[in-house]
Amino acid sequence: MDAKGHESENGASVRTDGSGSVAAIAIERNSKFSGQLKFSGAVSIDGEVEGELVAERIVVHEGGVVNATVEGNTVVIAGTVKGDINAHDELEILPTGVVHGSVSAPAITVRRGGQVEGRCAIGSPRQ
Repeated sequence: MDAKGHESENGASVRTDGSGSVAAIAIERNSKFSGQLKFSGAVSIDGEVEGELVAERIVVHEGGVVNATVEGNTVVIAGTVKGDINAHDELEILPTGVVHGSVSAPAITVRRGGQVEGRCAIGSPRQ
């Protein structure tokens, strides 16, 4: 299956597979979205997002800014997040990543240079 890209007027691009289902959403640099954003699949952020962000896989690239609560299976931060993060499987904060807020995940990796200011909950929640 070939992936096809579509770009909207508002700075988001959508990648679809041959069946037309969404494979990835990209919030491009110099784009700003606010509100409750829920995606199936993956979202890649180079621009700015405010409000609430939910997706299977979330990647905030260097230069990307998220002022929102974030929830996903896998969350990778190389940019800046101001808000709480709940990763159901894994959270990775790369050397350029900065998080101001509480983080929760079964596995959390903070690379040298990465920053977290807030409460960390690592592991499965107790029943």
